[in-house]
Amino acid sequence: MNGQSKPIRVAVCGARGRMGQEMIAGLGHDPELTIVGGCDPRPADDTQPELELRVAPSLGELLDAIQADVAVDFTTADAARSNAQTALAHGVPIVIGTTGLSKHDLDEIDAS
Repeated sequence: MNGQSKPIRVAVCGARGRMGQEMIAGLGHDPELTIVGGCDPRPADDTQPELELRVAPSLGELLDAIQADVAVDFTTADAARSNAQTALAHGVPIVIGTTGLSKHDLDEIDAS
C-alpha cells in the first residue's frame, strides 16, 4: 500500500470525456487509489457508458459533496485553469494533463 491506511481518493475532471473515462478505467485498477467522483458539465448521452460514480457538473460542487485527496484534470485549458483554482481553494492538489496552458497560466496556478 502507499504507507497510508486508506487508498488515495481521486476526483476526475472531465469524467465523461475520452481521457476522463480512460483515467477512471486505468486508475480504478490500482489498489492504492479509489475514484471517489468526477465532474463534467456535459450531460450523459447514449454514446457514453454509464459511469458508476458520482458526476457533478463542476469540480466545486463535487468537492463540496465528497472528500478527495487529489484531483486529476484532462479537460480543456479554460476548464483546467478554473479547476485548478477550485481544487487549490478546497486544499486539494491537482494533477493537470491538459495541453494548451501558457506559462502565464501555470504561473497563476502556482501562485494559488
